Amino acid sequence: MRVGIIGGGQLGMYLVDAAHMAHHSTIVLDPSDPVSASRNSDRMIVGPYEDPACLKEMAENSDVITYEFENIKAEAVELVKSYGGNVPQGYDPLHISQNRLREKDAIRKTGAKTAPYEELSETISIPMPYIIKTCEGGYDGKGQWLIRTDADLEKFMQEKGNVQYIVEGLVDFACEVSVIVVRSMNGSMAVFEPIENIHENGILHLSISPARVSEEIKCRAKDTALQVMSGFGFTGILVLEMFVGKDGEIYINEIAPRPHNSGHLTMDAYDKSQYDLAIAALFNETLPQPKIKSPAVMVNILGQHVSAAASKQCPPYAKVYMYGKKEVKNNRKMGHVTFCGDDLEALVKEAEAFIR
Repeated sequence: MRVGIIGGGQLGMYLVDAAHMAHHSTIVLDPSDPVSASRNSDRMIVGPYEDPACLKEMAENSDVITYEFENIKAEAVELVKSYGGNVPQGYDPLHISQNRLREKDAIRKTGAKTAPYEELSETISIPMPYIIKTCEGGYDGKGQWLIRTDADLEKFMQEKGNVQYIVEGLVDFACEVSVIVVRSMNGSMAVFEPIENIHENGILHLSISPARVSEEIKCRAKDTALQVMSGFGFTGILVLEMFVGKDGEIYINEIAPRPHNSGHLTMDAYDKSQYDLAIAALFNETLPQPKIKSPAVMVNILGQHVSAAASKQCPPYAKVYMYGKKEVKNNRKMGHVTFCGDDLEALVKEAEAFIR
């Protein structure tokens, strides 16, 4: 069978690998070439994500189509479907996740908790401190303003653009976790153990699996992810980024209807990776529950880490992945390293040292 993938970054590259492992061929659409996925995809379509001719070509040469990131226009899914393209995930996951206010409303409707939020208006009822975010766009900490004082708010109001904003109350959290859940059209669902995530400057730095939280919190986090996925009724992969509050509650921060960078470690730590199950769901397979092979820690290699990482000797229980990106830039994700072993605390220290 033929798998079409919109987006040729590292997530698309690993979707290509998973599709090949399942004996499918691949075709990738991306505005640039070469990109990460062009190293291993069977075919590339080079052009804008929303270009009608490109989407028509993909529809005509794919049995199923997916996307590697959520910032393509949701209307592109409708367009590729109009050309006969089969997009099992459909329009809704993109439509919901592309607007933070719409996303929070949808999460609340499933019965899950979020931080307090409201659309920005002249009167803000949420007490300071809070975060103001653009409702659309922004990632890795971009499009966000921490408001602690009236002076912060006044400065923001003077500089803000003519777009929609959301105000979110701060959660006093113990840690951040992500839970990856995958659902087939037949209703079968698979869920990974919560992954603990540590960010630096708004960018994912370390991912630790399983998360260093109690078994009770792990179970509730997984149950929450399954509850939301069931409520949405989506097909495909969904990643839920959560705060574990110091009050013991679980608050969903945001969702991503595509593979997640924290889930890179599933390629080494589990018998089935997030990419394997994402591909299986596209073909309506009954999904097995992924089994942990080993605890693991993943560290991102950003542009500023490339030289240090290149000088290090990788131990036999670790694996370096580079994404083949031509231009090295600060804070750009260039690769990652996954360390597997039984001593999570030791692995965290090794991962930190590898990029310094």
